[in-house]
Amino acid sequence: TDLSERYHIFSPVKIDAKRDQNSLVLASKAKFTGVFSELTASAIELLSADAPVSAGDLLAVVVDGLDGKKYVLASFHGDTNGLATIPVVEAVNKMVNGLSYDASLIFGMDANSHFAGKAGKKLGVTEFIEAFTEMGLSSCFEGMVEEGTPLPHTTFNARTYLQPQLNKAIKLADRETSPLTDRNPKDFILFKKGLFTPTALSSDNDGSGNFDASAPFPTLAFPSDHAVLSSTLAMSEAPETQVEATVETELKPVEGEVDEAAVEEKVADVEEPKSKPTEEEQAMAGETVVFVPGFGSVSGLDADALAEFHASGKLPGTPAPPSKLEESKGWGKLFCGGCS
Repeated sequence: TDLSERYHIFSPVKIDAKRDQNSLVLASKAKFTGVFSELTASAIELLSADAPVSAGDLLAVVVDGLDGKKYVLASFHGDTNGLATIPVVEAVNKMVNGLSYDASLIFGMDANSHFAGKAGKKLGVTEFIEAFTEMGLSSCFEGMVEEGTPLPHTTFNARTYLQPQLNKAIKLADRETSPLTDRNPKDFILFKKGLFTPTALSSDNDGSGNFDASAPFPTLAFPSDHAVLSSTLAMSEAPETQVEATVETELKPVEGEVDEAAVEEKVADVEEPKSKPTEEEQAMAGETVVFVPGFGSVSGLDADALAEFHASGKLPGTPAPPSKLEESKGWGKLFCGGCS
């Protein structure tokens, strides 16, 4: 199919064929090789026996990137009240930290977190953020939502009277305020803090890339009850190499003539960038990685985001160049959606 031509498709070894609600990972062939290994069982072993996690809810695979790095791509669909979310994130994070090799975690999930939580009964979004922050993780909302303002909701489900459970029906005028409305920030993309920096954030609840915050969904045009959450992430830049110089305190006369050509050549050597992008990095610069958990799964999609890799050196005493992080168009785009 068209999908299999463009993406490596990964699914859990253990799935639930009856619920038909299983996580998948689609990794773009433009960014990843076909070399992978499933790590789901290793993460599950770190969970307590009473964690409400069923077969197919979690998928974690380590994949080789075409950039020579390893990535752990994970997807999780949480239980309705979100009680398994923090334990699962802890288990996956601990599993990744315990690997014998370096791997970058990208974790898309339907966390089933709520604006108003209840200890031990329903996961609150503040509780969830505090938990994954303590684990050294960050999310696609970092720097994208003004401090002190609520996160954008990714679900807005209000039942009408045209369904059999009339006790759950909501009047049109009460759809935004009724306690029966599921209007919550449930979807997240997590990664190790400092590894990526979010540079853009958007949502889609109509299937055309737009988001109407006042519109309940699903609809006939948008069949998912979770919005598609899109985040552009830029790979964090490595600290610039500092050029050090030693200055002699005793001035000594120079005997003979100074070879100016040799001095210019030496200066040119110092000014030359310490490293240049390889041809492979330059070729990869126009590619993107797209990560989409939809209906409780993770998928990769094409996008136009570009990545630029720069490394440069400067002579001592010259001012440092301005940061290009805000100008970066991002290493890739990641999308997250799911269903309750």
